[in-house]
Amino acid sequence: MSPTALAALIVVLTLAAWALFMSFLRARPEAAPQVESSLLPSGVPAASAIAVELTPRALRSPADDAAGVTRRQFLNRAYFAAVLVALSNFALASLDYLWPRGGGGLGAKITLGDAETLRNQLVRTRAPIFNSDGFFYLMTYEGQPAAANKVPAYQTANVAATGLMAIYRKCVHLGCSVPFCETAKWFECPCHGS
Repeated sequence: MSPTALAALIVVLTLAAWALFMSFLRARPEAAPQVESSLLPSGVPAASAIAVELTPRALRSPADDAAGVTRRQFLNRAYFAAVLVALSNFALASLDYLWPRGGGGLGAKITLGDAETLRNQLVRTRAPIFNSDGFFYLMTYEGQPAAANKVPAYQTANVAATGLMAIYRKCVHLGCSVPFCETAKWFECPCHGS
């Protein structure tokens, strides 16, 4: 599911939950106002005074408001709903981060061709070769072979013997795609300008 579709789904579900909550509040029957018999004038039966509410709103007890939702209850529920949505978003983002991605040559061996032919092409053009299957640039190793043998990653990639090394195209800081600049003859990060 694309991020746009997921965001639209979350908005629709949130609006639907809000509409259900509001319809639930409207569907609840209002309690009939209760009149205390001590507030009625003497000689007036309590049955005829039910339609008149004699108790001011400030003097009503919390039991009288039990049928409806108070402002405090609504705000508490809205706060906990917002926290629940935020935690759900965090959990979904964490699962997306931990979920393995396939494809793109990740972990697979990629055949590029003859090392001597590639090295000659790199020296002649003075520009790295971009491999879209592996998301890397192929460059010549300009250091000493003895120095390459001291680095375990270079030993694994056989850099000293071939004279070639692969450079991943993504910036490790923000994940920008770092292109090769033809005028500077080096890589320039569009995020940092470095």
